[in-house]
Amino acid sequence: MEIKHDLDNQKFSIIIDGLESHIEYVKNNRVLNVVHTYVPSLLRGRGIAAKLVEAVIEYAKRNDFKIIPSCSYVKSYFDRHSEYKGLLYNTG
Repeated sequence: MEIKHDLDNQKFSIIIDGLESHIEYVKNNRVLNVVHTYVPSLLRGRGIAAKLVEAVIEYAKRNDFKIIPSCSYVKSYFDRHSEYKGLLYNTG
């Protein structure tokens, strides 16, 4: 799986079987607000969304960014992977 990062459009994407899956974020200073994850129904259940979240996490770690998981899938990913809680931006 080759995940591409489109800095201009603030998204990570992957094309499988001609279908695009992606995760979108809004960058503000040192914070990535991850707002949307999309995987076409024909590709669901293959772990693609998790791979996209992992790409965002690696990007955040490399650049010393924090993450706001506004997308419900991303929030559930962080709930399941407490080892990444240090990357979360404290909004409260």
